[in-house]
Amino acid sequence: IDHVAYAKERNIDFIICDHHRPGEFLPEAVAVLDGNVFRVLARVFGIETDISSSIGKNIFSNLANELLPTHNSATHNQAIMEFGALHCTPKAPLCNTCPLSEICVAFKDETQALLPVKLKKLTISKRYFYYVIIEFEGKYFLKKREQKGIWQGLFDFLLIETEEKSEIEDILTNKTLLPLLEYASIVQISDELIHILTHQKLHIRFIHLKLFKGAFYNENEKNFYSEHEMEALPKPIVLANFIRQMIIN
Repeated sequence: IDHVAYAKERNIDFIICDHHRPGEFLPEAVAVLDGNVFRVLARVFGIETDISSSIGKNIFSNLANELLPTHNSATHNQAIMEFGALHCTPKAPLCNTCPLSEICVAFKDETQALLPVKLKKLTISKRYFYYVIIEFEGKYFLKKREQKGIWQGLFDFLLIETEEKSEIEDILTNKTLLPLLEYASIVQISDELIHILTHQKLHIRFIHLKLFKGAFYNENEKNFYSEHEMEALPKPIVLANFIRQMIIN
């Protein structure tokens, strides 16, 4: 009891697994939850909630504590952990000799391999897109994305992608863009826009150039579109929104 009071005074988390000396001020015993316990409970009770989610943790914690006996709680905790480690194993559980097989939902439904459910956490990668809007006499340069990946088959502007966030000054001296700047003026440079996809976080900026000589246009005339034509092209939503708000108004 003294150790419990000491821990509480210092906001130290603790778990009481058993009561060895009954008394008036006995702290509450708490069920232990580890991978083995999650697996046993998920299979026996057929729980399909993700064990890594906050909802799942609450469900399993409540169930485990409901099953915890008043006496010999330490023995119970140790037994269920060892049962999961030795009998109700992740692969090839010993279901045919399992004392819980008659009440086990997973055994009945043959879903042992699917339980417990633990969804993989998505890894979000960051990408840095610098879109160059090239305008010449009211027409705009767009190309269809042929490469595999996001937005394949959609149209977008000239794209410069960098591995890390770059200063606009560095983008303007990019070998792709530098020759164009000899015959173009900068109309505007947008602030950074964040666009979230399932596995990617895109950091996007737009650089709007207006050409005053037609060499690039003459070489790529088939890829220049009027505002009306550009609006009709299939485009990523983030580009469609920018075009609607900043170009066609």
